Amino acid sequence: MDLNFTSLEKKAIAKVLIDIAIADNKADSYESAYFVQIQEVLNISVAEIEETEYMSVAGCLKIIKNFTPDKKAAMVFMMREMIKVDGDISDEEFSIFQTVCEFAEIGPDVE
Repeated sequence: MDLNFTSLEKKAIAKVLIDIAIADNKADSYESAYFVQIQEVLNISVAEIEETEYMSVAGCLKIIKNFTPDKKAAMVFMMREMIKVDGDISDEEFSIFQTVCEFAEIGPDVE
């Protein structure tokens, strides 16, 4: 399983996860703690995360679309966890999840 994400891939992941966390206009401590875990797992720096502010959503979706199947599965897992970590699955969060999956051609069979 190749999960050695490039710096650009890590930034795309961070951008999407941040967008999910703030989609309902209330990023809470559970979402923040989960993001810190992701930051450690991906080994992404604060500077790289700050750079995501200047990345377009469309550009991030193109990057994710080119992920290997294993990376897409990891992306789905991270998005699902971010959506449910605060115990409140909002329509806005789920909408981002669906959009990413649809655009990146991530099918329902990806776990």
